[in-house]
This record gives sequence, C-alpha cells and structure tokens, in this order.
Amino acid sequence: MIVQLNGKHYLTVNEVAKRLEVSNVTIRRWVRLGKLPARKLGLHYFILEKDIEECMKARERLLGPKKGNLARVEVE
Repeated sequence: MIVQLNGKHYLTVNEVAKRLEVSNVTIRRWVRLGKLPARKLGLHYFILEKDIEECMKARERLLGPKKGNLARVEVE
C-alpha cells in the first residue's frame, strides 16, 4: 500500500519487506538502527519510496545481483 503525505510516496513496513525480500522484523530493525529512514504515524512506520530504491541499490552493490539476475558465464 502506497500512502501519499505532503506529495511524497510512502510504503508500509510489509510492502518494503516484500520489495527487499526480507522479513518485517528486519525492516523494523533497520529503522531502529537508523539504516533505513522512516516516519512513524501512530503505531506504524512508513518509509519513503525513494529511500527504498536507494537501499536496494546499496544492497546490490554489497551483495551483488540477485540469483535471478545473474549473467550466464560460459567456460571454455
């Protein structure tokens, strides 16, 4: 679910977890540790869509491409 506040698009913890392929607990831990910026409204955290994209890029730089994105390497 995308929520729009002040013209910016925010996602819920559940949606972010799905996009990054990690658990909800991991997303909440990253928020608590300051690794992923979030806004808290009531009991729920909301994360800016652009922050998720930056997190995905940083994660790919550290871990490399996902298994489904690996290039085929031919050995002679």
